[in-house]
Amino acid sequence: MRISGTLCCATIVVALAAAPNALAQDTTYTWTGNVNDRWDEPGNWSPNNGLYPGAADKAIIQGLGLVKVVEAEEVGILQVDSGGELLICKGGKLTMWRKDGIDSTIDGHLIFAACIDTTGCDAMVELEIAEDLKITGDGGIIVAHACITEFGQNVVKGKITSRVTGGTPALLTLETDPSGSNDFVIRGHIDIQAKLVNNASIGVQDATDILFLSTNSKSGDTADGGEWFATAGKLQVDVTVTGDAPWDATGSDTEVEFNAAIANIGGDVAVANEALLDINADFCTTGQLTYSGPVSAQVTTITVASAKDASFSGSCSTP
Repeated sequence: MRISGTLCCATIVVALAAAPNALAQDTTYTWTGNVNDRWDEPGNWSPNNGLYPGAADKAIIQGLGLVKVVEAEEVGILQVDSGGELLICKGGKLTMWRKDGIDSTIDGHLIFAACIDTTGCDAMVELEIAEDLKITGDGGIIVAHACITEFGQNVVKGKITSRVTGGTPALLTLETDPSGSNDFVIRGHIDIQAKLVNNASIGVQDATDILFLSTNSKSGDTADGGEWFATAGKLQVDVTVTGDAPWDATGSDTEVEFNAAIANIGGDVAVANEALLDINADFCTTGQLTYSGPVSAQVTTITVASAKDASFSGSCSTP
């Protein structure tokens, strides 16, 4: 081995358990927007039967404008087609029950927002995904917006407790909070197969957490607020990443593992407090490596696989 260089109170819940069903239906509703932009207006859905999608139903949102969820709602299966936009905002909550074991799919935009100029959302926002959600097609995006308003600082926080998957063109995007306080914390065993643009702080914080970056390039830049971190659990990188976002492994029972060649990134790498940095492929960053041992008798470890090179604070070749 060789190491060189300087050492809108909105919530989205996707669930699996059997749902309480106030609307005992088994209907496929398609969005028309004939009345206004609210989910809970029956006249906005076809068939127009005086009801709107509930826990036993399927809801299809096509490219017909923005749909807003402003109350606590449920749906069996959610399908957002290309061009469709679903916004969870200001106290809204949407629980997706994964009816009949069918995944909800996003080919349009699923937005959770502290505030967006054109929506009137103004609140702290939280996204929680507790069961499988698929991002599909060329335009599938989950996007978080945060901002600072006259009422003070708003932040976006997210928690994924199951699996989010997507095809090559799909994106999971977290926008920068102007306050720099965006946070996206992983809970569970996660495999992000869509393209991930990280302009927030994304990481794992529990010993049972595993975050896999497994297909397609990922990016993150400090100028946009990007950061990768693990204070407990495992952050496993199985694909080449780009950008100059820092990588931090700073807790006990913590591992950051690189299994794909990293030819040219610019992020600093910090390892501390019983953490493990495990490099199993050639690795090069122009950033610095910071290593600090724990207070306890445990050890902080950096390993580099046989016949692989790890370089820090030097020049890297262009991939």
